[in-house]
Amino acid sequence: MALFLALASAAFGAKGEAVHSLTATQRRLRLATLCRAPLLDESLPTLIPQQEMEMWASTDVPGTAPPEARLEAMSLFWEQCASRGGRLWEVLAPQAPGGLALCVPAACGQREVLDFLWPRMLHLQGMLNDRNASTPATVTELGHWKQLHLDFV
Repeated sequence: MALFLALASAAFGAKGEAVHSLTATQRRLRLATLCRAPLLDESLPTLIPQQEMEMWASTDVPGTAPPEARLEAMSLFWEQCASRGGRLWEVLAPQAPGGLALCVPAACGQREVLDFLWPRMLHLQGMLNDRNASTPATVTELGHWKQLHLDFV
């Protein structure tokens, strides 16, 4: 009896539906629901404006350089995202000229960020009238340097 229950629970989802019988449309609807919003409310700009870099480079200002500060902020943001079970994606679009890093559920890929999450975020911010409309954007998953297996020996 216990073996049957284990096999039955492995073959069926939480609501009793067969896991393997999901159609592509059903899988897409599940991802659309899951990928509606980022895991973290905040987002970070990913690019440093040229003016900011030129201003910093032309003065003898003490303190952390903008690229170093941005790298530290992105590293912390990546770690926060990973601790929530998410993945970090960068969106480059006319609405985000400095680029934008978003923490997205791990099941969401590039297509889901482009098709569901990004248009919905623009719609909620009043930048897009129809949340189903497409908007030109490039989406790239961001990693962390810790993921690289570097050996300096």
